[in-house]
Amino acid sequence: MVAWQRKAPCLHVVLVMLLTLLVGAREPSAQQQELVNGGTVGLIIDSAESSDVELASDLVAALNDGYKMRVLPVLGQGSVRNVEDLLYLRGIDVALVQADVLDFYRGIGTLPEIGERIRYIAKLANEEVHVLARQEVASVQDLDGRRVNFGVEGSGSFLTAGILLDRLGIDVNVTSFPLPKALKEIEEGTIDALIVVGAAPIGRLRQLDHDNGLHLLPIPDAGLGDSYQPAEIAAGDYPDLLEPGTVVKTVAVAKILTAFNWPEGHPRGDKVKRFVDSLFANIDRLARPPFHPKWREVDLLASLPGWERLSVAETLVAEHR
Repeated sequence: MVAWQRKAPCLHVVLVMLLTLLVGAREPSAQQQELVNGGTVGLIIDSAESSDVELASDLVAALNDGYKMRVLPVLGQGSVRNVEDLLYLRGIDVALVQADVLDFYRGIGTLPEIGERIRYIAKLANEEVHVLARQEVASVQDLDGRRVNFGVEGSGSFLTAGILLDRLGIDVNVTSFPLPKALKEIEEGTIDALIVVGAAPIGRLRQLDHDNGLHLLPIPDAGLGDSYQPAEIAAGDYPDLLEPGTVVKTVAVAKILTAFNWPEGHPRGDKVKRFVDSLFANIDRLARPPFHPKWREVDLLASLPGWERLSVAETLVAEHR
């Protein structure tokens, strides 16, 4: 009884706080609504299978500041759909996409003014293209006519796989399994290869070993366009899949932060500006543990061929040069 009496005041305070929140939720004032929404920036990311989840979690931890700034991540359905959501979905202010999504939309011609409507804030880390194949597939050219998994339709992997194989002149039979099922299919021989884009090491691939008859194929980097840079996958990334000292030459595509290009003075644009200011102010913090190692590769001043930078970000870049 004595112990309960000691704890009762604390319990009373907690109950009062909860009741206050519940009453506010039932009858929110305009001031409360503005307080909750005014500093909240909706960030749409790739699916739960991607490294976006960790990057978004880091942004929440580093940038959130009470009601002044709140990053609210939303799981999306890949870069292609994320662009559509950034354009049309209420509450989405910023999107994580792959840099080659602009190539895709320009290629199909459905959004001719996309370069004006969406701008990039910053180029983040590069994500490596992994081509995992059965042993009988000796090179990426040998994929021609074979069954190759691109990942879920609309995902970053699906997008990049289609662009790269088209530019390499390789025609394949496409499947669109999620990665866990694709790994099961390739081990059983139902498909011949799979293509997945992600920051190495990708956890599910790291669980593989070379005794299962699978290996990573190199990708030539010539003539693939400005969205792709030469990259390497090292044995240290996948010690059970690659022999010690092995390096697989591949290409990487940048993961970028994008925003809708609101006109100056628009309330949604003002929220994005606060987000951009906070990102630049906290980038050194993000580059240190416990945040994802990929933040150490981020150079906010780096330009991105084929894209125009958001004006508020360009102003900050000019100040830091």
